[in-house]
Amino acid sequence: MLEEETPEIWGLSSELQFAFVNVIENAYYAVWQKKQLSSSEYIPTVTIHSEVTQEQIKIKVSDNGIGISPAKSLEIFKPFYTTKQERQQTSGIGLTLTKDILEQHYHGNIYLDSQEDITCFVIELPLSFE
Repeated sequence: MLEEETPEIWGLSSELQFAFVNVIENAYYAVWQKKQLSSSEYIPTVTIHSEVTQEQIKIKVSDNGIGISPAKSLEIFKPFYTTKQERQQTSGIGLTLTKDILEQHYHGNIYLDSQEDITCFVIELPLSFE
């Protein structure tokens, strides 16, 4: 759920769109993959939540998909690393580019904050560039 008073974010729409779409597509891929392996009782869920402070906005993209092991979590932002069986779409550079865009162009951050059966990517963006 996005906060009602979500502020505008300054930036190039194509860069920000790439970053958000990449993270959301990864979440949908994870739930789709788990659905293929699970019983009919599994309910795929992807949620997007925002938190706004005076300094920044945090956007959390969470899913209950296949998850990311602690060993893999150290690799996911490295170029050409992929967990996908077939090299698809961004061929293992999606999270690398997303991290680079957010850090270098927006002084932001992206990190993994997973707990038990939930994988959560957190994107942090400052509300001003001072």
